[in-house]
Amino acid sequence: MKVSIIIPIYNTEKYVKQCVDSCLSQTFPGYEIIVVDDGSTDSTPDILKGYGSVIKVITKQKGGTASALNEGIKQSKGEWIKWISADDALLYDSIEVLMKRATGLPDSKNCIIYTDYFYINEHGIITGEFIQRNYNDSTQEERNKMLLHWFYGRGSSSLMHRSIFDKVGYYDESLTSLVDYEFWIRACLVYDIRMYLVQHKTLLFRMHSEQLAKKFGGISETAIKSKIVKMLPPEKKAIYGLQC
Repeated sequence: MKVSIIIPIYNTEKYVKQCVDSCLSQTFPGYEIIVVDDGSTDSTPDILKGYGSVIKVITKQKGGTASALNEGIKQSKGEWIKWISADDALLYDSIEVLMKRATGLPDSKNCIIYTDYFYINEHGIITGEFIQRNYNDSTQEERNKMLLHWFYGRGSSSLMHRSIFDKVGYYDESLTSLVDYEFWIRACLVYDIRMYLVQHKTLLFRMHSEQLAKKFGGISETAIKSKIVKMLPPEKKAIYGLQC
């Protein structure tokens, strides 16, 4: 199995079918789809049953997005891990585009590969696009300094080799939001993982009221940064101009 697509899900009956269907429609051969139902109480479980054995469904008690992601990753078989939020959708060639670039990068197993994306609304209509700033030619120090100032990259557009989780650890299950940002800065600042942009849109990122409430709830970026900074040795703190 080359790629595992992980979908953490909780009460997204309105959007789950578009998400799963988009994953099933990928042009890249040799992937599995793992949906982790984090204790949904709506019709989501019934919708998932309709797919039969073409997807793997893991059902667990509610523990949050990070908990669902971690369970999916641990039960996956793929060499590469791709995850997507259940209210988003992949373009048909997303995995093919990501894997083509991954196989061409000498250090791809040490990279968080991410892409540009389209915005869609509650009805699945494209409303705009987001073109990421390209920091591929910057130094690791420059990229990390930028990451400390603002969150770039999008979790649902990312692809990582599973060995990164062996090195960095899993997503922080104490967080209720910003789990991808915490992982990004922990991976890059503490473990020297590289952020790498593929300048191609692979994702339909949905903007809706429930998503926004979730996005801005919980711990702040400042608190996350403070936690990661404490993990850095004095020499790295000095590089980034942080208080020792």
